[in-house]
Amino acid sequence: MAFEHTSYGLLAATTQAQIHNIFTFVSSSAVMRFVSDVAQSSQRSTDTGGAGAYNTGTIAYTDWGTNSFMVVEPVNTYPGGGRWQAKILRASTTVINIQVDFSGSWNNRTFSTLACTSSATQWNKGSAPAAGDLMLITAANSDSYNGASMTYSYLRVLPHQTVAAEGSKFADGFYVGGYIPCLPNSDTRPACMLARIPKMGADLNNQWGALLNTCLSRTPVEYAHTTLDLTTAGKCQVQGFTNLFNQMYTVEPGTCESGSYVDTPMYLVRGSNILGAFDTYTMRCGANGRADGSVDSSGKWTVVNDIMMRTAA
Repeated sequence: MAFEHTSYGLLAATTQAQIHNIFTFVSSSAVMRFVSDVAQSSQRSTDTGGAGAYNTGTIAYTDWGTNSFMVVEPVNTYPGGGRWQAKILRASTTVINIQVDFSGSWNNRTFSTLACTSSATQWNKGSAPAAGDLMLITAANSDSYNGASMTYSYLRVLPHQTVAAEGSKFADGFYVGGYIPCLPNSDTRPACMLARIPKMGADLNNQWGALLNTCLSRTPVEYAHTTLDLTTAGKCQVQGFTNLFNQMYTVEPGTCESGSYVDTPMYLVRGSNILGAFDTYTMRCGANGRADGSVDSSGKWTVVNDIMMRTAA
C-alpha cells in the first residue's frame, strides 16, 4: 500500500500548467497510472493536441492544447475486480473537465460503456489560475477495511489559490476513487466522483456537499457499475453527521474541553442513505475555525474549508 502527496507550484499561470502538474504526478506514481489503449497498440492515453494522436516520449507544459487530455486509472483493482478510469481534459484556457467511467472501458480513444458520468464535468473554477497558486495532488491505496482484506484507491486534485481571501483559497478540485462501503460484501466496487468546491456545506455553488439540485458529484446507482443514471439516483454528497431522522447535516466539530480541535468521520451519502465513509488516509470532517491551507499539529492533515484532507503519510 502507498500514500503519495505533492504540493506543486505552477510553471505559468495557465490551465496548461495545471493539467501538466497532474501529468507529472501520475508519471511517477505507484498508485495511479495512464491507461493503455489496447485498440491503439496499447499506447499511453495522453493526447496533448486533442486531434486523434497519442503522445510518445516527454511532454512540456506548453504542449497541452485545447481539448488535450489524459486517461488515468488506479494500479490496484476494486475488491470485486476491474478499475475506475478518469479522463481529464483541458477544454480551454479557463476550463478543465473530468469524465469518469466507473466500469473502466476506455478503448480506441473512447469509453465504450459509461457507468455514471456520461459527459465531461467541469471541476475547476472556470478561470486561469493566478501567479503563485499551488496544486495539492494526492493518491493513495492505504485505507483498508473488512478485516484489512479490501482496499480502495483514489486521486485527489486541489488547486490552492494562495492570494485569495480566506474561505476562497480552495474553490475547485476533484476526488475520484473509493470509500469504505457500509456493505463491503455487496458493494465490492466502491467509487465516487466529487467535483468542484471541496466543502461539505449543503447549500449552493456546486460544493462536494451540495444539495441534490446543485450537485455535480456522482456515484454508480448499483454495485455492478453497468448502468448509467444522471438523475438524482446517481448523485452523491459528502457530509459529516447524520441524525436519527435520516437527514444529513454539516456539523462543526469544534473543540474538546481542552480547547483542541476535534475532527469527525466523513460520510458519503446519496439522498438520505449512507453509502460509506472515508478513512484515515483520505479525509475527515473538520471545522471552519482553522485557516485554509494550515496543517494540524501532527503534520498529516491540511485544512481545506470545512474538510481535513490527509496530505502526509
